[in-house]
Amino acid sequence: MSGGAVHIDAARLEQILLGLSGDDGDFEPRPQGIEQPLHTVYVPADQARDGIVEHWRAGALDAAAAVGGLDGVADCIGVADDRRGEVVARAEEKLARQPVEDLRFDFEDGYGYRDDEEEDACAERAGALAGQLIRAEDGPDRIGLRMKPLDRRGSRRGVRTLERFLGAYLAAAGAEPVSALTGLRITLAKVMTGAQVEAMGEICGALEDGHGLAPESLGIELQIEVPHVVAPIRPSDALVVLAGAPRVRALHFGTYDYTSAQGVLPGEQRSTHPVAQHAKRAMQAAAAVHGVEVCDGSSNLVPAGDRSMRVGAWARHAEQVREALRDGIPQGWDLHPAQLPSRFLASYDVLRGELAHAVRRVRAAERGAAAGDGAEVLDEPATLRMLGAFLARGVRTGAVDPDELGPGLELPRLEQLAETGS
Repeated sequence: MSGGAVHIDAARLEQILLGLSGDDGDFEPRPQGIEQPLHTVYVPADQARDGIVEHWRAGALDAAAAVGGLDGVADCIGVADDRRGEVVARAEEKLARQPVEDLRFDFEDGYGYRDDEEEDACAERAGALAGQLIRAEDGPDRIGLRMKPLDRRGSRRGVRTLERFLGAYLAAAGAEPVSALTGLRITLAKVMTGAQVEAMGEICGALEDGHGLAPESLGIELQIEVPHVVAPIRPSDALVVLAGAPRVRALHFGTYDYTSAQGVLPGEQRSTHPVAQHAKRAMQAAAAVHGVEVCDGSSNLVPAGDRSMRVGAWARHAEQVREALRDGIPQGWDLHPAQLPSRFLASYDVLRGELAHAVRRVRAAERGAAAGDGAEVLDEPATLRMLGAFLARGVRTGAVDPDELGPGLELPRLEQLAETGS
């Protein structure tokens, strides 16, 4: 035995390390969701009509009026007194400016199976309306459709609907196809196998070729509703494999199909149920590997009826919104205009509730302060990335004004912090 350092032969070391090169050997935790919408609104495709954004805005305000306006809803869902005024004012401004951030016309469960002529016409009408809305001043930033699954019954009808929707969308979107495609989303329901995702990629490729679009300009979202995708029977069907497929932009959770398949009692089916939480943690892990988004599912409790029914539905919805945000899922589904007040109020409540503490931590890190010398927490680069992303998201969603953060924490700087951790 000899003392001192022993140097491994360079050629031998190179051979050992050769198999570690590539993406699988590199990891830096990078927060997602800075530009992700707070919600996605799902509307049955046969309800695709002019004035849909105004319909949702008016429906939200009418529902809130039943309890005295947005301030009354804020009281129902427990927004803290010390920030209620600011949260309510921002929710009011949001509803006036852009009540729907992300919109899907649903040709799956919300629409069902109809004769081909009827669905063809509906697809073309919805596609044309989507193309108009993506250009509207108060329209959504993202828009698209949920098509039928690529299973025995739905595959051909689903593709036919997509063909007609996309053609009408591109015609109506006008002379700026690049920006229109940036906002377009195609959601594939009831994903069961990697083969379905691969086939969907080929379908999108054929449509791109036919319309003269750039390769991979059509992005897809996968709806996770089938238990054997979360606990795969075959490795090729695993979530981490599906999330890494070309074109995949997001994983959306299907609350009611998934919990039903797991035997959860109807009265207990909700996005916050432990069975649902387990599935979403698996989705987050898979999404983190590939940098795709995760979106929470819906609440089927509509804030309607008498006051107690409204309050209960808003409280349940707000709980779901808050829990998802705190767990790292920044987006969820809304199915009814009356859910918009609780969506925006609860989201802004969380984003503003953490604001002052997040700013102090970033300031302390930028000073290089040590614990006991002005720093509350010794933050590592990974957490600083998340702090930067959190503050940037607050600005982008309208929860926070840029000048509230003070000099040196402008949006470009926050996005840099989210990217680099320094």
